[in-house]
Amino acid sequence: MIHYPHYITDFNNATRHLTRVERSLYRDATELYYETELPLIDDIDFLNRKLIARSDEEKEALLSVLSEFFNLVDGKYVHHRCEEEILKFHNMTSSKSIAGKASAAAKAKRKAERLASKKQQDSTGVKQVLKSVATEPQQNSTNQNQNQNQFKSIVGQAKQAIDYLNKKCGSDFRHVDSNIDLVKARFKQGYSIDDVIAVIDSKCNEWIGTESAKYLRPATIFGKEKFSQYHGQVGLSINTSKTDLAKLSNEELFKMAEGMSIHTQGLYRNDLISAIQAKPQ
Repeated sequence: MIHYPHYITDFNNATRHLTRVERSLYRDATELYYETELPLIDDIDFLNRKLIARSDEEKEALLSVLSEFFNLVDGKYVHHRCEEEILKFHNMTSSKSIAGKASAAAKAKRKAERLASKKQQDSTGVKQVLKSVATEPQQNSTNQNQNQNQFKSIVGQAKQAIDYLNKKCGSDFRHVDSNIDLVKARFKQGYSIDDVIAVIDSKCNEWIGTESAKYLRPATIFGKEKFSQYHGQVGLSINTSKTDLAKLSNEELFKMAEGMSIHTQGLYRNDLISAIQAKPQ
């Protein structure tokens, strides 16, 4: 994100009890979160360098801020307000992009129709042009019906995904626009309903009965960055024999390591394979 909304009242209410050093580090930490659009990694030395916490007072203040305002999940510090704002930003950007593409496509279609009509008029005369004009409302009506049916199909599949999530984890998420739009956005990225169901199965099997069960919700599972990561983990066979691991690509190794909560920063391929093999199953 190149910018983010800073709500002064919310910030002051949440940080008024902090020292000036703590307030400054908290602001820097959230800005790093927005800049990368990713949770902060659980590497205090790295965060000290990145956030310029050099003195003992500053390092202690950073630990205090992380403990109070961030949740450590799977080796990463998650800030829920940052996650919500990042999701809003991408939803708004995606909507504008889709609207812009639709407008450009409509203009191109009208131009092509005008050229085709002129060419047809030159070759067949005025009668053919009049016939084309007479049938245009019927064609528009057909296109509108097709678009409406397609829209209903996408919304229906989005509701199906939410219902399936409720069934798997015993929740009661509603068919509200915020939930529906999250699933629709994944469909527009090219994912199918089968992909969505597979991710739900994967995360339910992994999180139910653990502290992470609270994240079995649409905002987390269907979020843009999260869903892509979770989908990449679906179907990865964790067979840690050296021969099998050697056959995997670097991307597959890193996805497997993330799924096993292994810190991958600074690891080369052979180190990564050794770390996976050493991880208890």
